[in-house]
Amino acid sequence: MSTPPTSPHAGNSAAETVHSGEINGLDAAIDYADNLGTYCLTAHDGIAAVTPDPDALVQACQQSAAALHADGVRGDTLASVHEVQSSVIAAAQAVRDAMANWEIAAAAAQKLRAGLRAQTSVQDAYSGSPDAGSREFLTGEPTAAPGSANPASPAPGSPATDNTTRAEEHQSPQEGSPDMPNRSRSDRPDRRTLTSGRFSKHRLPDPADDAELQQLIADYFDPLQDKDPRSLKDMLDAAPDDQRDAWTRRADEIARAWGSSLHGPDGLFRYLDPAEPPAQPTDTAADTAEPPLPAAASPAQDPQLSTEERIRAAFHELANSPHSFVTPASTVSDAGELAPAPGPVSTEQRIRDAVRQLAAEPGDFVRIAKVRELVGDDVDPDEVTRVLSDLARADPDVQLANAANAKALTDADRAGALKVGSEERHLIAIQPPCIDGAADHVRAIGVANASDQELEHGLYAPEARSQLIEEIRAEQSRRRQAASAAGLREGQQTPRTALAPAEPVSTEDRVRDAVAKLATEDGGWVGLVDVRKALPDVDHDEVSRVLRDMSRTDLNVHLVPEDNRKALAPEDHAAAVTVGGEEQHVISIERPRDPAAKDRVQAAGIGNATDDDLALALRDPLLSTRTHDEIRAEQKRRASRPHEDVAPATVAKTSAAAERSGSIEAAGSVPSAAAIAARLREAATVEQGANYLAEQKLDRDTLRAVAAELGMTRIGRLSDTKLRERILNQAIAARNKYAGLRNW
Repeated sequence: MSTPPTSPHAGNSAAETVHSGEINGLDAAIDYADNLGTYCLTAHDGIAAVTPDPDALVQACQQSAAALHADGVRGDTLASVHEVQSSVIAAAQAVRDAMANWEIAAAAAQKLRAGLRAQTSVQDAYSGSPDAGSREFLTGEPTAAPGSANPASPAPGSPATDNTTRAEEHQSPQEGSPDMPNRSRSDRPDRRTLTSGRFSKHRLPDPADDAELQQLIADYFDPLQDKDPRSLKDMLDAAPDDQRDAWTRRADEIARAWGSSLHGPDGLFRYLDPAEPPAQPTDTAADTAEPPLPAAASPAQDPQLSTEERIRAAFHELANSPHSFVTPASTVSDAGELAPAPGPVSTEQRIRDAVRQLAAEPGDFVRIAKVRELVGDDVDPDEVTRVLSDLARADPDVQLANAANAKALTDADRAGALKVGSEERHLIAIQPPCIDGAADHVRAIGVANASDQELEHGLYAPEARSQLIEEIRAEQSRRRQAASAAGLREGQQTPRTALAPAEPVSTEDRVRDAVAKLATEDGGWVGLVDVRKALPDVDHDEVSRVLRDMSRTDLNVHLVPEDNRKALAPEDHAAAVTVGGEEQHVISIERPRDPAAKDRVQAAGIGNATDDDLALALRDPLLSTRTHDEIRAEQKRRASRPHEDVAPATVAKTSAAAERSGSIEAAGSVPSAAAIAARLREAATVEQGANYLAEQKLDRDTLRAVAAELGMTRIGRLSDTKLRERILNQAIAARNKYAGLRNW
């Protein structure tokens, strides 16, 4: 055993160096174990002194993320911050695990030191006994007197003698050792010999000395002695015939005083007692042979079984014991495989199942009060609180959060809240496990070819980037819409006959459908009061929760407050969603990015590409500046001449949009929103733009579409007059900005 290297935090308390590279002697081993324990504790304290508390670090990360979100940080920046925070939290958790290992190592060193010191006391008592140093094999014949020949002993120089000599050299200390003096066999004429051939170091006790017998048996119940019950059984079996029964009864009385016994199902000899009495030998030759091994009282002690089978048997004996602390989580099948077995489900597993059942999407926040309801009344509420606290502290995938709107909390929410420090936590989220390489696998086989489970694993993989995340979310949304349209439940593979018009499978889908119907165009802004009116049968708190989760997890969902707070009605305040301490009144859901749109535009040519592909290509973050300007120029050209050189699909789409708006009788009587925005940008003065808008006589929906085309936001509650002013200012400001950039 070599000395460990000195830690920089260990100071002068590191173990002393053994120059020979080894530890010789019991005293040196005790000193080494003592120094090793001190070394581990000092290293643990040094690491703890320079490492932040993981719980405080997690809380600080959550607070900083909430502050960034409240300041309006969105998109890849917020995702990058989350990735860095996750890495920091994982590193702190790894440091905590390392510190735990140091504590375990220190405890093991202290236990080793205690065991070595116990051996020192055993050695001292052994050396002081009248039979000190006696370690020999017993042959089954009485010991011969000095000088007499023993016919059963091998002749000097024979192979048997050599084997016996080597065995004694291996099992006995060297002759002449001052600690272990050698004794000859002739010094103990009272010793009886055993037929088992086992090794023994105890002399036979005096039958009249009850204290000595009591001490010998008590040693077997001392955890520091660590003695084999076989030696005790051999000692009792070697007693004289007229004293064996009395000794055995007295030994059993002493064992009962220690809370045990010699025989019985829980006795000291429970694995040594044969199931059937062994057959008595019929000839003298059998007297010197080893008796057969006793039949095993347990499959774990059956020598005919393999080691793996014996370990399995021992585990299930322990698991099924009435005093067991092991949960019987599995059984062994006939084929030797571990198979699930019915048994009590742990509180932690119940909590995880409840969160998974309540969450609309993996990793969504759910109410802790609802989790307590699903766990069941048969579990102690204090036990649920303890397990929730342990999960939040030990598992980095478990997150707790406060309710954004404390006024919306019910009495059940407050009663079921979990206290962390001086604050209450009302929501819990459990992120799905991160699987390394899942994102690379999805990228290799293609998002469209991946299964639902592969998409979910790839979405939360550590190596997933924003572009792949958007592709996966777009594919998941497409599959949900397809399943809803075909009458499928989420995850089904075979369509079922829809008895009624297919409805969205979740509240989130219904919110998305409502926004899509209320928005005048893709990505248009819709008031939350209108969204709630479109979902009259859905609980108010449920809609608020879904809206917050969508804003947090989907980069294409945007919640913003209304600029003109004075124009808000009481119902607008009631319908608002609080995010980061601020009320949000309008929502916009953009179309997911299509990475292939840029390739389609380049393949077909900008002049021949469809309007949808041009709009999707503009959202590609890898689009070059030159291509971006060419696409914008083509869009302006088409907007200025909506009935000339426009693809039939584009005209058809414009006509369909015009019919849905209800503001015109036929397509083409009023220019599109893009064309109106382009004309406003070309206006020389605000008066010219105002005259043009007055000539068109646009309704509110068309005005909002023009504002969206100009890139305006937060227009949900503006009056028509205020909206016209904002449109004119934005159009002229945008034109001046483009002109300035062009001149520059």
